[in-house]
Amino acid sequence: MLRPVASLLRELGFSSLTRELPYFYSVVDVFAVGAGGTVAVEMKWTRWQKAIKQARIYQLFARRVYLSMPDSYARRPPKALLRDLGIGLISVQFESLCPVVGTGVVVVEAADSPIFKPHHAAMMVEKAERLGRKKCHRVSA
Repeated sequence: MLRPVASLLRELGFSSLTRELPYFYSVVDVFAVGAGGTVAVEMKWTRWQKAIKQARIYQLFARRVYLSMPDSYARRPPKALLRDLGIGLISVQFESLCPVVGTGVVVVEAADSPIFKPHHAAMMVEKAERLGRKKCHRVSA
């Protein structure tokens, strides 16, 4: 699911993408930085309730937060709940049975985080830059 999400984020103008970025006791699946600020994406194949809990934490450091799920499961999270929480939803439609090749589509737009903390964002950007220099954590589409 990583490649379709990375491609979508690049299309949306996010040039710096990092995967599996640690944040205290969590690991952010995708953290992106661009002209629009910071974005975090929590990717789940099924458990949308757990994804929402993680996304709420990510709102501390990301201006916008998205859940990403395969199209077949992206219909399950209540869209009204996501909108109320300001969390967006990306549906990934895979080509055939290959879980790598596909297309990401924003189903619910994320709102600006109501609990965003600039100092947490700065910490995450710095951490992403450090990891990016090692190149092992960069996302390539």
